Amino acid sequence: HIIKTISFNDKDEDFKFEEKVKLHDLQEMDSFAANAGLKRVKIWGDYNLDVFDEKNSTRCIIVFQKIK
Repeated sequence: HIIKTISFNDKDEDFKFEEKVKLHDLQEMDSFAANAGLKRVKIWGDYNLDVFDEKNSTRCIIVFQKIK
């Protein structure tokens, strides 16, 4: 697991959250989705929606769709 601290200020009020996330590889995510009746339809490598590169991307943003 990775623990991240997210801090920001909005309208002169400070906010701080802690997030605990577990990393999964792409094959695990596809397997989880398939078990839920979903298929992968799009994948990006960052918040700018650049192409996903498994070795170099800073994020893995996936869109799944329900299998009919």
